[in-house]
Formats: sequence, C-alpha cells, structure tokens
Amino acid sequence: MKEKPHMWVMEAVFAIGMLLLLKKWVFPFLIWQWFGSGDSASNMLIGTHIAVAVVTVMVYVGLGSVSNQVYGLSLASVLAMDTLLHAVFFVPLLPWTATIRESWTGLLGDGVHLFLPDIRLSSLATWMVCTGLMTIGRVLRVRETEEVEKHHKRFQIAIDSLPANEENRFWSKRM
Repeated sequence: MKEKPHMWVMEAVFAIGMLLLLKKWVFPFLIWQWFGSGDSASNMLIGTHIAVAVVTVMVYVGLGSVSNQVYGLSLASVLAMDTLLHAVFFVPLLPWTATIRESWTGLLGDGVHLFLPDIRLSSLATWMVCTGLMTIGRVLRVRETEEVEKHHKRFQIAIDSLPANEENRFWSKRM
C-alpha cells in the first residue's frame, strides 16, 4: 500500500469544511426557516451544537482510521500533515483566518461548553484534542459486513467438518 498524503489532506479538508459549512450556515438557516425566533429555535441550536460536537469527534476518529487503513500513512506523516492543515487556524496570515479559527474551535468547543460551562476550549486545546482523537482512530479498523460474514461462514464450515466423536458433537450442537 502506497502512502497517499495528498488524498488524505483533501479528504480531511472536505470533511472539516463541510462540518463548518453545516454548523455556521446550513443548520442556522434551516432553524430560522422552520422555527422562527423564540425558545424552540434556541433549543434547536443547542441540540445542533451537541450533534455537531459528536459528529466532529467521529470525523476526527474516522480521519485517523482512514489515514492508517486506507492511505497507509505513518503516524509521523499524519501528525505533520495535521499540523500543517490546522496551521491556517493559528497563523494570522489573512484577516478571515481568525473567523475560521473561531468557527473550527466551536465545532467541538460549543458542545463541551454546554455540558461543562466553566470550560472554554482554546484553539490549541481543541487542536490537541482533535489530534488525540485522530491518533486513537489509527488503531480502529472498520470491516465490511460481507468480510465479517465470510469469516463466520469459514468458521462454521470448519466446525461442521470436524469428525463426529463425542467431544466434537458438543461444539457442533452449540453452533
């Protein structure tokens, strides 16, 4: 398996960018259209913050898993690309990067702040948590259902092909 760092970076930018787009524009617009103003809109926004935080955790864990299982990247290359990818949020090259940094910090930070009001995640803390989630994701492997079924069928065939002596009859009846 060859390393494909550019493909992983494109996938990470797309996933994080879509989360930012959904949280900052799509969900508030839909809530504004459907609920108007008032308590119901406020409650929906709170629910949206929690849902986006949970999805953010899953996206970062998934990016870590994909980096290892699909693209075959080493941990050092993933950490280097992750640092370069998120450097946009820390280096104020352009005026709009501060807005993106606040939005990106809010992906995870708003959900945490709802449960722990005394904690406000900084950009650095958010980056460290996201990098930790990505590192945890590297040890996860998602298998297709067909692959799992093949494994079970092979195991079942192996049990059925055992000779029918007294000790093996017990196992074949339980399966």
